[in-house]
Amino acid sequence: MNPPNWVAYTAVLKEQLADAIQTHTEISDYMVEMSYCHPADLSSQFEVDLTAAQTAVNLGEKQ
Repeated sequence: MNPPNWVAYTAVLKEQLADAIQTHTEISDYMVEMSYCHPADLSSQFEVDLTAAQTAVNLGEKQ
């Protein structure tokens, strides 16, 4: 039995990591652009989170 090709596995993992980082960047940029995320202003983020939580509760109550 041949040993695993760690170089190939490492290349695949590096590519997957790069893709994941790129996707995270795109999602984060979108969230900031749409004012869903305020990474530098915690009080504003807290208000956004409270609004989102209340919306979720309201949706649950309508069913």
